[in-house]
Amino acid sequence: MNLFKWNCKPYLFSKLNIYRLIKDIVNQTRYIQHNRVKQ
Repeated sequence: MNLFKWNCKPYLFSKLNIYRLIKDIVNQTRYIQHNRVKQ
């Protein structure tokens, strides 16, 4: 599972997609926290 796969995506450098980037980070963070809670 590559949690930081988004690092390699082109939209990282696109100002139009900053919101999408932040949304991806937030979603991944929530997913990680949720998994920790389940464990």
